[in-house]
Amino acid sequence: METRGRVFGDDEDWIAYLRDVVARPEAHPEVAPVPAGLSTLEAAVRETGHAARLADAALSLLEAGTDAERAVVQELAVHTAPGAVSRLRALLLRQDLPPATRVRCASELLVASREDPMGLAVLREVLGGGDPVAASPRLAGAEHRLALLGAARHLPEWPGGWIRRVPPDDALLLALWKATPAPRRRALVEAIAAAGPDHLDALIVGARHLVRTSRDQAAPLMKMLAPHLADPTSGEIVVEAMLGSLRANRKDPRQAELAERILRKHDIWPKKPDGDG
Repeated sequence: METRGRVFGDDEDWIAYLRDVVARPEAHPEVAPVPAGLSTLEAAVRETGHAARLADAALSLLEAGTDAERAVVQELAVHTAPGAVSRLRALLLRQDLPPATRVRCASELLVASREDPMGLAVLREVLGGGDPVAASPRLAGAEHRLALLGAARHLPEWPGGWIRRVPPDDALLLALWKATPAPRRRALVEAIAAAGPDHLDALIVGARHLVRTSRDQAAPLMKMLAPHLADPTSGEIVVEAMLGSLRANRKDPRQAELAERILRKHDIWPKKPDGDG
């Protein structure tokens, strides 16, 4: 297998490779920047015979690697590694596991073993000992984000009161909406709206960003937001207008012009590089 000019043989020692990436990142342009480049590599090997071996190597470093090695590989998926369920449970019993790695292991355990009691207990504990509104001094910044994303993906009671643990940050709220299983996304939007105008405004900002980057994903979110918006044209109609303008192209200039007017009104129409509309 070859990726970014680096050839990986069938007998590749993935543990040695990952350790060398951590120790000498400058020697591995194929995964630069580290660790983001490792996720790109992981995607490249997903459909090959290397996938399980890469997962096994990453899990081995979580088990026996240095703190630096754990920090680099913890974003890699390990739930497909041989014996992943028992190995992840054993990791979660260890008292020396850094909080961020603990959250990641719990999330991977829940992918491998849906609603695993140990994995659920860890997520609840790190987010406040089972009380969704309790303070959690052990988590901050990136670790808190990891725990919230794990909760969105796996906690049966999500969103419930957990949304009150989320700051009104547009990027985080949008990431949580994407991570939440589709049947519970409307309940998440309702919980965000109930959390107050700051949270609702932040999600609207995230939705507008999504309109610019992924219209297919934006459509269901804008439909869910529409009942909470003062101006109905800023909800579902906006998305339909954009899609309509694309479909119409030059075949129906009037439809395209109407769509553009609506989108410009709500500051969603893409800007030119010089900032002009």
